[in-house]
Order: sequence, then C-alpha cells, then structure tokens
Amino acid sequence: MIKEHYNADSSVTLEYCCDFCDYSTMDNKESSGMKPLMECHACGRHICSGHRKFYGETWLTSHRGMYCLGCWAIGKRYRDQMISVQHEAWEKENDLRLAWHRGGREEKRRQLAKLRKPKLGQILISEGYIKEEELEAALSEQMITIGQVLIQAGRITVIELQEALDYQQKVSKQLGAILKELGHSTPEDIDWALNRMARKLGEILMEQEILSDDELRHAAVLQRGESSE
Repeated sequence: MIKEHYNADSSVTLEYCCDFCDYSTMDNKESSGMKPLMECHACGRHICSGHRKFYGETWLTSHRGMYCLGCWAIGKRYRDQMISVQHEAWEKENDLRLAWHRGGREEKRRQLAKLRKPKLGQILISEGYIKEEELEAALSEQMITIGQVLIQAGRITVIELQEALDYQQKVSKQLGAILKELGHSTPEDIDWALNRMARKLGEILMEQEILSDDELRHAAVLQRGESSE
C-alpha cells in the first residue's frame, strides 16, 4: 500500500509499505534494476523482495511479471498449462493469464473481507462481557513463547531455557526440538506447550472464568453478522 504523509510545508511524502510484512520505504526508486517494492501483476498488492516471485517462462513477454506469494500459489495450475501451450495460439495463454489474475483478485477480496470483520475482543467489550484490561491480558497470553509457557508450568528452568537459546544461535532448529535434544523437555511437554500457545481468545477467557460459554457463542454470532434471536 502507499501511505501519504502531509508535511508542515504542505508537501506530501509517500511511504511505500509491503502488504505482507512491516517493510516500508520512502524511496521506491530503481535499485540495481529492481524496485524495493513492486505491485503484484495479478492482485495489485505492493510486495517486497521477500514476498514475490517473477514469472518469465512464457515466450509472450507481456505476460511476464512479479506476483505475490498468494497469487503465485493460485497460478500454479495456470503456469503449468501456459508452459504446455507455449507454441499454440496466444489467445489461449491470454485466457489462462486472465483466469490467474481473477483468482488473485478474488483472494485479495476475501482477505479484505476478513480484515473488515469486527474483532471478537471488541465485541466482547461492547457487550459488557469483559473489560479492556482483561482483553489485553488475554491477548498477551496468546503472544507468549514456548519457553515462557514451559517455565510458567515449571517444566523447565530459566537456566535450561537460556542454554537452549544459546545453542539455537549455532544451529538452525526450532526451540522445542532443541529442548528435547538437550534432554530438558519430553515430547509430551512440547506438545502440551504448543497446545497452550494455540488457544484462541475465547478459550483463554473461559479458562480464566471471565467469560461464559453462552456469552462466547453470542459474541461469535454477532461477529459473523448474524441475528442472535
């Protein structure tokens, strides 16, 4: 996306932001022949180098371009067909490309619809089921790391966690695998911790006895935009 910043001297500064991560730049000029942020050829989202793929297999140069990873995945079956019909009429290849782009635009619309859907936490607050500080506490519970979960449960010590983190700097492995490798945790401990981390907001609030099952169901109905009657 492109954000406009209005300066004190009435000038406008453009900020180019990747739609998939926090990368942004105020200068989107050519750098070594490639812009830091480019538009997806299908859905039009702005993408940084870590979230794009270049398609150049086809002989028809007008069909080449950058694609975001979402549209790239959608286009797999279309790309396979494009390659198989490279020597046939370009109209057929054009139809495949348009179908690919339609799929990308539809995926973008689905994602925007999800973003517009009201957050469950805000619905719970507006209905008076929970307080703002209770929501913040539950959300912070969702952000906890596997090491913190295991420490809070008394399944590892701080020293054991630090040893695993130091070892992780030397190898490319997940922390859970390292804890098992060092003998600090069992597979059951890691599975238990992962399940704790995967809890949804409603589950955490019910576990803390802040929210009832009926209140959660009612809020979920409101979130879907349905009538609770």
